[in-house]
Amino acid sequence: MSGKYLLLYGLLAVIVICSVSCVGSEPVQNGAHYASAFAVNTLPDSIYANQVQPFSFSVSEQDKLAVLSITNLPEAGLKAAYLQIEYDAGKWTPMDSTTLQTGPDGRPWLGLVMPDGDGALQAGIVASGLEVYGGLEQSVELLQLTFARVSGDAPLPDRIASAAPVNPGSQSTLSVDQAAGKLNWEYRCSGDYDQNGLVSISDLTPLGVHFGKGGPFSDNSIESVVDGDGNGEINLGDITPIGQNFGRGVEGYNIYLSAVASDAPASAAEASKIAAAGSYNFGSAVGSSATQRLQFSRTSVITAGMFYWIRPLHAGAEGIASNVVQAGGASTNAPQADLLANPASGQAPLLVTLDAAGSTDLDGDIDHYDWDFEDDGIFDDSGIASSVQHSFATGNWTVRVRVVDSGGLSDTATATVSALDSLPQPPVAALSADPSTGVAPLLVSLDASASTDPNADIDHYDWDFESDGTYDVTTGIPQVSRTYGGGPWTTTVRVVDSGGLSDTASVTLSYTQANWNIRVADANAPAGVDTSLVYVGGRPVIAYDKFSFSPVYDRLYVVRGTDTQGSSWTAPTRLDTQLELVRAFDMDVVDGQAAVCYYDQDNGRLRYIRSTSPDASTWGSPLTLETDDSASSTYGKDCSLEVIDGLPNIAFRGDNSLRIYIKKAQNAIGTSWGVRALVSSGLTGVGGITLHDAGGSPGIIWTSIVQQKVGYFHASNLSGQFFNSDLYSGNPQLSQDFVFLNGKPLAGFVTGTPTFDVRVAVADDEDGSMWQASQVLGQASQNGCSMAVVNGIPMLVATNSGSTLLEIYRALDPQGSSWSDAEVIDGGTGELLSAPCLIEISGAPAVSYAWGDDPDYEVRFAIYF
Repeated sequence: MSGKYLLLYGLLAVIVICSVSCVGSEPVQNGAHYASAFAVNTLPDSIYANQVQPFSFSVSEQDKLAVLSITNLPEAGLKAAYLQIEYDAGKWTPMDSTTLQTGPDGRPWLGLVMPDGDGALQAGIVASGLEVYGGLEQSVELLQLTFARVSGDAPLPDRIASAAPVNPGSQSTLSVDQAAGKLNWEYRCSGDYDQNGLVSISDLTPLGVHFGKGGPFSDNSIESVVDGDGNGEINLGDITPIGQNFGRGVEGYNIYLSAVASDAPASAAEASKIAAAGSYNFGSAVGSSATQRLQFSRTSVITAGMFYWIRPLHAGAEGIASNVVQAGGASTNAPQADLLANPASGQAPLLVTLDAAGSTDLDGDIDHYDWDFEDDGIFDDSGIASSVQHSFATGNWTVRVRVVDSGGLSDTATATVSALDSLPQPPVAALSADPSTGVAPLLVSLDASASTDPNADIDHYDWDFESDGTYDVTTGIPQVSRTYGGGPWTTTVRVVDSGGLSDTASVTLSYTQANWNIRVADANAPAGVDTSLVYVGGRPVIAYDKFSFSPVYDRLYVVRGTDTQGSSWTAPTRLDTQLELVRAFDMDVVDGQAAVCYYDQDNGRLRYIRSTSPDASTWGSPLTLETDDSASSTYGKDCSLEVIDGLPNIAFRGDNSLRIYIKKAQNAIGTSWGVRALVSSGLTGVGGITLHDAGGSPGIIWTSIVQQKVGYFHASNLSGQFFNSDLYSGNPQLSQDFVFLNGKPLAGFVTGTPTFDVRVAVADDEDGSMWQASQVLGQASQNGCSMAVVNGIPMLVATNSGSTLLEIYRALDPQGSSWSDAEVIDGGTGELLSAPCLIEISGAPAVSYAWGDDPDYEVRFAIYF
C-alpha cells in the first residue's frame, strides 16, 4: 500500500502511507541537521521522552532526483516529530512524500507535509494514543521526501496564506442574551484541534491523543473539535481539515450590528459592508482547550430590534460570518425554562436523559437550548433539540439549561443528578499463541490484545511464561515473543487495569522436543584443529585441517554430506595440494557455491579457492590475494570470508597482528579482487577476527589478549571510515562471533581467567558504537564459540570448562536479552579439540566440530531434528 503528496501548480494533497526503515545521519549544528542543499530543524511542539536529538537524516542524489530520509533515534523515545525542512529552491522542487503509517508494535501513526514558503516545508509525524505511549524503542523511517532538480522556470510551492477560516465548518453560532446583556458564541476553526488560534502541524497532537474514538460526540466536547470531518469517528479522514485549512486561524472577532439584516455578508468571501461595532480578542475564550470546545461571552448593550453577527479575524482578513440574530424582534416575553433528569440517581457511570421540553415561551419562538452539565458557567452543548443524554461520573451534579428565544431572551432551569459509587470492574483477559504446536525450540508470539476492560483503562500486562507463579516480564503492550523448548507448557498473562484490578488467561503450548543427531564426517582426523560449516547444494559441507607430527603438515580438506541431514559423508577432498601448513581458514557460500579463504603459512600468503560445482565435489585453482614474498608474512592470519551486498569480502590481520585489513572482490564469484583497505592500525596482539554482513555493510569483531579487549568495527561502505568501539575489557580469549539481528549486532565471546566464561553483549545501535554490559551464559573452555540465528532465535555454541561437553545456549527472546541454560549437544569420553561452527539448515541448528582422544580425533556433525 502506498500514498504520496504531489506538488502540482502549487497545490498540495496529502495521503498517509506506510514506509520502511532507513539508515544515515548528519551532524547537528545550532539545533539543526544539515546536508548539502537541505536542512532539517526540530520544531518545539515535538514530543520525545528523553532530551536528546530525536532523529537523523540522510540525502541521496541520483540523476535528477534527491531523496531525503528522516529516521528516529531510539534513545529519544519519540512520540511526535514536528519538523521544518529547508531546501535550495533554486536547485530542487518537492515531488512526493511518504510518512510512517504503522510503528513496529502495530501502533498507527499519522503524518502530514505542507509547504511553508519558498524553500521550506513543515512536516508532522505523530503516534496514536499519545497519553499512554512510551515512545519508539527502535529505529524506523519516519518520512521520505523526493525532490526533482529544477530545470527552467519550474513552479514553486505556494506558501499557505495566513487568513481567517472561510469554510462552513468554521461558522460559529451566535446567540443574544438581551436580559443579561451578553453576546455568546462558540469557537470553530476547522483543523485547529489544539484550539490555539492557528491551524498548524501541531494540530496532529490532539488527533493522535483521541485517535480511534467513536461518537456521537457532544458538540462542545474536545472530541467534537477533533472530529474535523464530522463523521462521528476520529480517524485518518480528520487529517484532511488540517491540510485544507493549514495556516488559517483566529486572532479575534469583529462584532457587527445593524438595523438592516441585509448588511450581513451573503458569503464568506464577501467583504463587510459596514464598519465593525467592536472587536473581541481570542485570548478571552473561556474553558479548557484540551477538554472542551472554547466559548466566548461578551458583555454588551443589546438594542432590541437590531441584527447582530460576528466574523473571525486573522492577519487583517475576515472569515465566515456567524448566523444573524435579531435582538428582541417580535419577541417581548422571555421564555420560561423547565428541566427534568431521568433517572435522577443511580450507579455511576450514569446515563441520564435531560429534558427541557416543558419549557414555554408566550411568543412561541424558542430558538435553541444551551446545556451546562457541571453548572460551572460554561455551556458544554447547544442545539435545537429540547433533550440530550449525558453520562455522569461518581458525584452529585447540578445541570443547567438555558432556553433562548429568537429575540435572544432567555431563562435558565436546573436539575440535580446523583451518580453513586460503582463497584470497580476488573478487565477480562484473553490470550492466544502463534504457533501453539510445533517442533521445539520455537519462537512463539503471545498475544493478549483481545483482552477487554469495562473502563477501557488496561494499564499493563504481566507474563508468566511457565505458569510457575512468577511473572517473568511486564509490558505496556499486549504482545511479546518467547522461545520455548519441548513441552507441554502453560503460559499465563495477567491483565491489570489502572486501578490495580486484574484478570488472568492461560494458553497451553504443546511442542515436540527434537534431538541432537551426531554423525561422524571424517573418522581419520589425526588432530582436527578447526572446522568451518556451510550448507550448499542441498547438503552440509565442512572444511577442516588435518595435522601430523611425522611428517609435519597441516593440510586443508573438505568433506560433503550425502543428504540434507548429513546422514553419511563422502571421502575427504584435499584443497590446494601445494599447501602443507595452514593456520587460518573460513568458508562461505559465494554465488551459490562453496568458497574458502585461508592462510598459507609456508609462503606467508592469503589464498582463496572456490568450488566449481554446486555440491562442492570439484574445486578450482587457488588465487593468491596477499603476499609479500616472504615466509614471515602475516597477511592473512585469522582471515574471515563473508558475502556482503553480493560480493565476497575477506577480513584479515597482518603486520604481526598490528593491523586489520579488508579486501573486496570485484565480481560475484571472486575471480578478481581490489586492493586491501586498512580497517585499523596500532592494535596489539590481535588474534581473532570475524567478519559478517551487518545490515549491508561490513562488521568486524576482534579480540586481543595483549590489549585485554573485545572490539567491534563498522563501516557504511568499504571506502568509508571504519569506526571502532570496545564492547568488553577484561581477559578475553581468541574466540568471538556475532550476528546482526533486529538492526543491531549481538556479540558472543569467551573470557578468562581464572575461569573461562562464555558471554554475550547487545549493541544499543546499528553501528555498534555503544554496547550494553555483557552477561555470562555459562562456563566455557578456550576452544571458542560460534553464533547463528535459527528460526529467528539467536543461538550460541561453546564447550564447557573441561572441553568434555559441546553445549548450546538459546536466546529466550528475539532481542537476545535473556538466554536459556546450557543444553548438551555432545558429551562423553574424549574432548572437543576445535572451535565449533554453528549454522542453520532447513530451520534447524547444525554444528561441525572435532572430537576424540589424543591422538585419535574425528570430524563430527550434529543436527537438531
